[in-house]
Amino acid sequence: MAQIFTSASLSLLGRPAALQEIHRQAEICWEVKGLAHWRQQVHSAGFCLTSWRIMENRPTTNDDTEILELLNNLMHGLKYQLQQAFNQEQDGLTLLEARALRYLARNPESTQAELVQNFGRDKAQIARLISQLLERGLLQRQPDALDRRCHRLQLTEAGHALQQQVHRHRAALAARMLEGFEATEREVLVQMFARLQANLGETVVAQNLDG
Repeated sequence: MAQIFTSASLSLLGRPAALQEIHRQAEICWEVKGLAHWRQQVHSAGFCLTSWRIMENRPTTNDDTEILELLNNLMHGLKYQLQQAFNQEQDGLTLLEARALRYLARNPESTQAELVQNFGRDKAQIARLISQLLERGLLQRQPDALDRRCHRLQLTEAGHALQQQVHRHRAALAARMLEGFEATEREVLVQMFARLQANLGETVVAQNLDG
């Protein structure tokens, strides 16, 4: 065990004091609480060290806008990866079209007005989107039973099949992005993003990966 701690100590040389403190706490855990707690502390140290390696070449700053830059880079990277995956399909989709298929798969018989409200786009954009999906045979619409002026939208069989491909691409990208994350880390990440979104307030319309 001494060799393990020596190796870990060398890897922490020159790193922030917080990481060295985590290592010190790991040694205490081994002596007092045993192997299980030691593994947990070492994992925490490794997680922090990985994060530091990503950030160590970035300029030191206390500016909170650095977080905005990181989030912006992440979103652009996700959009690019998804669009590349969609382009490889025979029926390549735009990100907005893929989002529409996903939304209608979860909310069948939605109206055009509901898409406008939930997508944060104007009526003309949503009208063009619906028209494109109708022309490609991915979508169908029927008059509302109670209001003939209103049309209900739902996916066709081809639309459902393409939506399943979209889901597989999204799942693969999520798995790749979260590789190495423990379940507890994922829970914390979800909670943190939920807090960020809540702090923006109700005036901000939630936008998915649709460009």
